[in-house]
Order: sequence, then C-alpha cells, then structure tokens
Amino acid sequence: MENYEAVRKLIRFEIGVLREAYSPEKYSQDIDALLDEELRVWKREVNKAELLRIDARFQKSWHLTGTERKLFLIEFTSNPIVTDQQLALSKSARVIQLQIQWLNSFFIGEFSSLTEGADQIIRIFENAPALLEDRSMYDCLVKAILYSSTFRVRSNDLAGAQRQFAKLNTLANAKKKTPLMFSEQETIFRLYLSLKTFDEQVGENAIASYLDAESSNFSEPSSKSEINISHLSSVYYLYTGKPQLALPWINRNRNRKRNSVRPDLVMASRLLFVVCHWQMENIDVVEREIRSIRTSWGRYKLMNEYYDFFLKLFSNLSKQQVSEKEIIVNSLQKLKQNEEAPLWLAMSHYFHLKDWLNAKWREQTVFQMHLSVSKSIDDNDKDVSSS
Repeated sequence: MENYEAVRKLIRFEIGVLREAYSPEKYSQDIDALLDEELRVWKREVNKAELLRIDARFQKSWHLTGTERKLFLIEFTSNPIVTDQQLALSKSARVIQLQIQWLNSFFIGEFSSLTEGADQIIRIFENAPALLEDRSMYDCLVKAILYSSTFRVRSNDLAGAQRQFAKLNTLANAKKKTPLMFSEQETIFRLYLSLKTFDEQVGENAIASYLDAESSNFSEPSSKSEINISHLSSVYYLYTGKPQLALPWINRNRNRKRNSVRPDLVMASRLLFVVCHWQMENIDVVEREIRSIRTSWGRYKLMNEYYDFFLKLFSNLSKQQVSEKEIIVNSLQKLKQNEEAPLWLAMSHYFHLKDWLNAKWREQTVFQMHLSVSKSIDDNDKDVSSS
C-alpha cells in the first residue's frame, strides 16, 4: 500500500521490542538492519511528499496563459525529479510524477505523450493493486482511465477506448465502490463518444442518465467531473443546434468563481455563452458579454490572439456591416492559417470553431454536416465498388 507512516511506526515498534525483549547481543546484531530499513522508508516518504508539493504548485499553470505559462512549464520540466523516472523512489511517487508530466503534455498539445503517461499509470495499478486502498491513488487511477479512453476516442480508436474504459470496473471496481463517481466518468466518456461519432442518441442518453443520477443524489453539483460534464453537454447541444438547451449547462460553469476547479472550462463557458446567445439572436447580450470578457480578461492578463479573434468574429456577426457568409469565409481562412499553431489547436479541443463555422455556412448543424459528409463518402465508395 506504500503507507510509509504506518511502516515507520511498525519499525519503531520492532526496535522497541528488540530493546526490551532480547539480549544485548541480539540487539547489536539486528538494530542496524532495522535502522537502515527505517532510513529507506523515510527517503521514500520524503520523495513522495516532495513530488506532491511539486504537483500542488504545478496546478498554478491552469491560471496562466501565453508566455507566462510557457516559462512556468519550462521551469518545472527542467527539474530532474519531474522528468527522471529513476528519481521516483516508489510506485506512488512514479504515479505523481506521471501526473505532472501528463498535465504538461496537455498544455503543450502532445496528446500521444498524455495517453502513454495515462497507460503507464494504469499498468502500475495493475501490477500493484494494493495502491487502490489509498483514496488519492484511487482517484489518480480513475483520472488515468478517463484520459486514456477519451483520448483514444479523439484519435478514432473506439475499440481501444472501450477496452480502457472497462477497466474502471474490472480494475477500479468503481460501479460498486464509488457509484456516483462511476456515473460521472461514464457520462463524460459517452459524451466524448457522441461528439466523435456524431450520434445524438448516445449524447441524449448520457445527459439524461446523468441528470437522473444527480437528482437522486440530493446534493449541490460541484465536483471536477460535473464541471467537465457541464462543458461537454454545452458543446453537444451547440453542435446539435439546440442553444436553448445548451444555455443552462453553460451557466453552470460561467457562474462559478474564477479560481474554481478547471478555470480553463470556466473561461471556455464565457465564449460558449457568446455563441449560444448569438444563435438565439440575443444581440444585446452578445455585445454586452464581449465587452465584459475584454474588460475582465484584460485586467487579469488572460487575453491572447485566439480570444481576440473569437470576440472580433462574434462582434462582426452581431453588427453585420458585411454579409454573414463573407464574415464566415474570412474567419475560416484565418482559422486555416493558424490550425497548426499550438494555441489555436488547443482551443479547438474546447470548441471546434472551424467545424461550427463550416456548418453555419452550409446552414446545417455540426452533427448534420459530418453525417452528410460521411454518407457522401460511403456513397462514393459504393459507386467505386459497383464500377
């Protein structure tokens, strides 16, 4: 279980027994081995505590942006205890080390590294299931399974995603041990599947099932997972052309305090709020929110090139000094020019603005657009086969 405090207490007890119950010769013979073991345990405990301190400090990166975040990440990843596997003196320390590394991978857009890090954590627990007795370690495994499965969904490895997500029950026994947590993770996974496969029924069922579980829990929703669910549900309804259903989910995150968990999703909700009200033709609300965002994010130095582009786009759509289609075409050209830029690529994982604009240009929803494209490809394949 790597409960080092308990192990040290046991060693101290053994030393006491050795002193009281055995001869001086026996004491002299065995005491050095016990003291050496205590020192090794102490080093592992200190090593784990040091990595926990680094991990806690590393969470500041959620609140940084642009150059400030880049410099912060460089500072942390240049620390050998974060990057050198040999400096993690226990399995639990290695789990914490991998968590720091995968968060860095998330921020710099290296999603293959993130998936591999999550897979390594899962393998550690498969080889050392006793670690699951520690609740913080259990939470690490749940997070790793979710990362591993959802990023496989993004890379279109749906079978692999299903296999990894099944470990939430087979390895973590989550449905029995933590039914509410299981419900939350299952909802997130199913929403990812819906957004990848453009299957509305999967998304509708996921949201309905979650709302049933939430109402039966009789508690105010505030978990990290619920914040993620609120964001994914917002995106789902915007992609399916139902802004009036997206709005309650957007407001869940938009009305949270700025320094709450996952501030990136709280910020994303303000952008989605603009999209939602523009779709509902509430132009006054759109313009007021754009001014509010610029003032607030400017004060906290959160504005960047992408946010500026996004807000200008919806400001132009609201004013419509030129045709809507012309605004959309010009914006799509700008997105294409920047689609490989790390910042713009990262923002597309929160809300795929390029897809949404393409759908508006076609006068379809995002789901309709992708399904019609898929059908067209399938029809072409059939024509080729028949030829």
